Amino acid sequence: MVELFRSFFWLIFPIGGMAIGVFAIYMVHDTKRRTIELLRIYAEQGKEPPQSLLDALDRTNSFDGESPARVKDDFRSAYGPFSTNPVALWSRFVLLAFLAAGFGGMAYWLNGKPGTEFIVFGFTITAFVLAAVSASALVRALLTRADGKS
Repeated sequence: MVELFRSFFWLIFPIGGMAIGVFAIYMVHDTKRRTIELLRIYAEQGKEPPQSLLDALDRTNSFDGESPARVKDDFRSAYGPFSTNPVALWSRFVLLAFLAAGFGGMAYWLNGKPGTEFIVFGFTITAFVLAAVSASALVRALLTRADGKS
């Protein structure tokens, strides 16, 4: 059993991602179900439901009360690949730098161990590519003013 886990430990990550996705879908479903239940209660009492309750059915995936399409567009423009948002730029740099350091550290740690030559080579290439992209993100973050203008 231990050997099976050692061989397939990496499957925890995609399975965990799928579990998080299923949980998010269930939460959206549960929210809509409760909203419809409230609408049913208003209908039984003969009262007009508030507009915010009717609007809640359109807010499928947003957490701030906006419509999903608008939230998606706002998020994409604020944090997308062509964003000039300083927080997004610095976050991108930090993430890429940590990934490059992690892959470089693993390449260094595995270097010289028997049977890991190809793994070390792959980690080293990945670390160099991530370091280059991280340097590019750093330059972009440094050259972008605080108001988001380049």
